[in-house]
Amino acid sequence: MPAFSYSARNGSGQLVRGLADGASASAVADQLLGTGLTPLDIKTAALGETDKPAFSMSMNIGPKPKVKHDDLLLFSRQLYSLLKAGIPLTRALSGLQESAEPAMAAVIQGTRESLESGHELGTSLARQGGVFSHFYIAMVRVGELTGRLDEVFIRLFHHLAFEKLMREQVRSALRYPSFVVVVML
Repeated sequence: MPAFSYSARNGSGQLVRGLADGASASAVADQLLGTGLTPLDIKTAALGETDKPAFSMSMNIGPKPKVKHDDLLLFSRQLYSLLKAGIPLTRALSGLQESAEPAMAAVIQGTRESLESGHELGTSLARQGGVFSHFYIAMVRVGELTGRLDEVFIRLFHHLAFEKLMREQVRSALRYPSFVVVVML
């Protein structure tokens, strides 16, 4: 299905831009109208534009809630467990979407819809507007190529847990010096 870049206005009048897949520009316009967006301009996406991460249509409406680091940790761990149990990827994502926080549920929904439209998992994650790091996406793509996606998700879980631990230790180490500077001032 071809990709189209669009600009539209939401219900509060804010300008929204993004990419959408559709059979034609009028089909994309119908999709946008169905989500409460008023299309202003719809063009066929340039060749290099479709490789860039794009916001899912559901992520563009209104103020975007932020996906927390803990949500990514939980997502990676749960996806590992579900894939290890032999559950198909789209079914696993559907189950995770139901139990996730609203911001993460929207990301999972966008990923699942992208998968169902024929994209690979790495590409689907990359299209979620910067929620997943380049490292995360690259690891998922390696897992897809090697057929060891479940192992990749447990390694990503461990990597994200290590990142969280390091952030907490840095904050803890900087707490006392910042307190001393404030008292000195």
